[in-house]
Amino acid sequence: MELKRHSNQIIYHINRPTLATVTTPVTVASEPQQLTVQPQMPGFQIDYYLEQAIDRHFLVTVQFNDFDHGGHNKLTGFFERHGQTVIFKAQKSHLIHLVMDQAIRYIQRVAA
Repeated sequence: MELKRHSNQIIYHINRPTLATVTTPVTVASEPQQLTVQPQMPGFQIDYYLEQAIDRHFLVTVQFNDFDHGGHNKLTGFFERHGQTVIFKAQKSHLIHLVMDQAIRYIQRVAA
């Protein structure tokens, strides 16, 4: 097995014994991307964008304030309302996040 760097990813090349030796690139993990911290949106704007995202089922990118770890993170996915609870379903990781209004820093619709 051989470790190589390709763009911003770490790739393992695995040689598998078959009739012919085949080298298959396998993506193991991405290196952390530099996050551009967006300005904090005003509360009324977050409320409006959040309602639009829920009502129209828009794919959005959301930057969250990370109060526990002093940083920020960004996820793409969909918002849903279940009673009084708002959840965010991340598109790639399929994780579900309970969302509090003050946790949202920035919402942006993903171009269709």
